[in-house]
Amino acid sequence: MANKSIIALEKLDDEARKVLASAAEHVIEAKDGSGEKNPEYYARKAYSDNTYRSYRSDFQDFAEWAGVEKPIPVTTAVVVQYLSDRAEILAPTTLQHRVAALSFIHRLLGYDDPTKSGAVTAVLRGIRKDRKDNGWKEDQAPAFTVGQFTNMIELMGASIHDMRDKAFLLVGLFGAFRQGELTGLTVERLKEIEGLGYAVEMGIVKQDQVASKKVNKPLPLLPNSKMCPVTALKAYMDEAGIDAGPVFRGINRYGRVGEKAMSHPTANRIVQKWAKRALIPNGDEYSVHSLRASFVTVLRGLGVSDALIARQTDHRNLATMQIYDRPENAFDDSPVAWLAEAFQT
Repeated sequence: MANKSIIALEKLDDEARKVLASAAEHVIEAKDGSGEKNPEYYARKAYSDNTYRSYRSDFQDFAEWAGVEKPIPVTTAVVVQYLSDRAEILAPTTLQHRVAALSFIHRLLGYDDPTKSGAVTAVLRGIRKDRKDNGWKEDQAPAFTVGQFTNMIELMGASIHDMRDKAFLLVGLFGAFRQGELTGLTVERLKEIEGLGYAVEMGIVKQDQVASKKVNKPLPLLPNSKMCPVTALKAYMDEAGIDAGPVFRGINRYGRVGEKAMSHPTANRIVQKWAKRALIPNGDEYSVHSLRASFVTVLRGLGVSDALIARQTDHRNLATMQIYDRPENAFDDSPVAWLAEAFQT
């Protein structure tokens, strides 16, 4: 348990800080404000709902550990102690997310960022190394092969649930969307390009929270193909009567289509359901991110460059795409193949 005496709570008197505090409170307590388009409103609009939701979850764990409802601001010593106490409970990647949330909130409130210290970096690195030394492996969403994914699509019928799921999986794969981008897709972002497919206006994305540049992702039209994302999407929206708002929505057991976008757990269950129906091993390990991972993995296997793949995935740092390497990729373009050939002759 943290020493509460070193956790200081300050009253925010400065008007500029109050504006930022509105966004910070949206992280801490999901407070949306009055809705009036004032400075507080625009400060909250600077980041996506998915960003706030993610940071809120991370912050709640820290607050529970601290034993204080709003443990802000804190010192580097508090952050380091938190990481140490949670090192055996949470995965290193999760701890990294917790640190990012603390950094985000402190910066919003105008406080010094306690996570930028070398001590925090060193402890995080030490925790990761210790866990790896003891057999921990970083979670990686498994990717579908072309054959596995095709089998899932071929199993689908003509019910509204199956039509939605088919469109969801195909759009997720060909669009290489992040989970929040896929579940948050709206009709208004779909622009049909005659003979080509849809151009999807992305708006706020993870790498561009202020939507400072307009990004369009292509969804290709594949004429006469059972794997066409555009055909599947149109068929689903027509059957569901969707002409505005969220595209992928919850559907009850009676086939009634809801008004709200489907939840993230529902999205993951869809992927897992069809993975298991297609008898894919370890179907429970798949998630929406598997669609994005499949896009990268299949194309890398075909020899497509990371730079070209990143035009669709919106990876800014090509080095991060190495996380999609699979064990079999070690044989791709390896000099060992030439040595093996020499010994076979």
